[in-house]
Amino acid sequence: MKHRSIQLGARKNPDSPRVHGLRLTVDSSSLGSGSQTGISGESNPLPPGLPADQANSEPTFFSISELAKRWRCSRASVYNRLRGEVVLDFARPGRRGHKVIPRETVMVIEQRRLRVLR
Repeated sequence: MKHRSIQLGARKNPDSPRVHGLRLTVDSSSLGSGSQTGISGESNPLPPGLPADQANSEPTFFSISELAKRWRCSRASVYNRLRGEVVLDFARPGRRGHKVIPRETVMVIEQRRLRVLR
């Protein structure tokens, strides 16, 4: 059996996309000209078939794993939070399948769990 070393802490290659604490680089030429990234006079074309209000918004449906990443919890916790909510299941009864959750349901759950800071 092959022994695998467990790597703890940050990765040795800082250019790796799997590094903990992603490093953002700033282009020095953009700082000198005074322009900022993302705020240019160029217009971004919209994907065909999408209305303008949905082009840069959230997806219409979320998967279980996407919600686990969004809420920073396990998939089992996502299932617990979704108990009694609207979930679309693309499987035959009694079989495993792909489940998706409408955006409206996610927004209702997030509003319910929102903490008010005082």
